[in-house]
Amino acid sequence: MLEEYWSSYAKHYDVIIQASPKVLAKFDALQEYEITENPNLDCRTLLMEALYSLRAEKENRECTKVVTMESTSTSRVKLPPINIPRFAGNYEDLIRFRNLFTALVNNDERLSNMEKCHYLRSSVCGNAEIAIKNLAVSGSNFERAWSILENRYDNKRIIENNVLNIFFNQKTLTTECARGLKELLDTTTVTLDDLQSLSIDIRVGMLLSFT
Repeated sequence: MLEEYWSSYAKHYDVIIQASPKVLAKFDALQEYEITENPNLDCRTLLMEALYSLRAEKENRECTKVVTMESTSTSRVKLPPINIPRFAGNYEDLIRFRNLFTALVNNDERLSNMEKCHYLRSSVCGNAEIAIKNLAVSGSNFERAWSILENRYDNKRIIENNVLNIFFNQKTLTTECARGLKELLDTTTVTLDDLQSLSIDIRVGMLLSFT
């Protein structure tokens, strides 16, 4: 509508300009035109800015809608927290840590490498944490961090010696008590399982420990 009014005004202005000198002498046509044109330009500018703002807001809403839909379609069921005993760099603990972490994290196809890297960083402490602390938590660093830990602590001979030391250095029971028997049974079971994971016959392990 503003455009129509301005077109009408411009037509009448042209008529006035073409009038006789006596008519033009009664008022300054150019000054009147400028007085009218300036508010018109201001209004047009405000309208254009408002229109641009509305279009930008609409585009933002559409983008937000698309992102939300894509996020919803690709979202997964929230996974429960994974509770893994933290690995501090003790050789004898590597077997249990590796087996548990592999079963719960490495083999879980729902997890991205970045999530696996986060779980790995959260599951180590002490010297093991120091070994990979300079690696950023990212998908590309997961395999590298895992390899660093394996290369440093997956020493079969050292693990075997440490496990056997734990096995043979158990406290001797002087009296029969439920707590002492339970600790003896638990430690023996764990060490035997560790040796089995290393594919070591306990009888061979005993012989090696005395050599």
